[in-house]
Amino acid sequence: MNKPSALDALLRQYPGLWRGKGLEGAACAAVSSGFEDLDALLPGGGWPLGTTVELRIAGEGIGELRLLMPVMRRLASSGRHIAWVAPPYVPYAPALAATGLDPSTLTVVRPQAPRDILWSMEKLLQSPQCGVVLGWPQQVTVGSNRRLQLAAEAGNSIGFSIRRNPCHAPGRGTTTALQLWRQHDHGPLWLRVLKMRGACRRGELMLAL
Repeated sequence: MNKPSALDALLRQYPGLWRGKGLEGAACAAVSSGFEDLDALLPGGGWPLGTTVELRIAGEGIGELRLLMPVMRRLASSGRHIAWVAPPYVPYAPALAATGLDPSTLTVVRPQAPRDILWSMEKLLQSPQCGVVLGWPQQVTVGSNRRLQLAAEAGNSIGFSIRRNPCHAPGRGTTTALQLWRQHDHGPLWLRVLKMRGACRRGELMLAL
């Protein structure tokens, strides 16, 4: 039996280390974001399937759901379900239907304990029936981010962690494939791409929602 190398031992000790086999290299399946300028920044021309996205916002209700509504509609229309885990507000079915999203495709999960939010997201992402999982976790560690990413790969789904957390050290301490920052400045809504695994197309853009 071959003796494990120092690299193998390091990878076992720190499972959160990225091993360089993510989005780069081969083309990845992606779903259009519904915004041409954003698709131009995203790997594969849209939200990549089998990955996770961290969406950091200055506060709830600044357009984060409108940003994600096109990808939810697209995957729901293909027969996959949409899941929201611990949303800060009760979803309003008539408003969702008015956007073109069938409320019957939406599952809302309200865990009793904050620690169960990430567990619920992980299990839903693993399910091939679930296309998009939106979660509002309170705390996310490197290890939990890694588990969410592996779950998204297993289910070929897209996971969005929406967090109200100003970014002081963008792109650090996370294995999330994409990391976005959304800010409202009393006018246009801006989206800034902070981190993108396997790509260098960082930038800022204004989206008309």
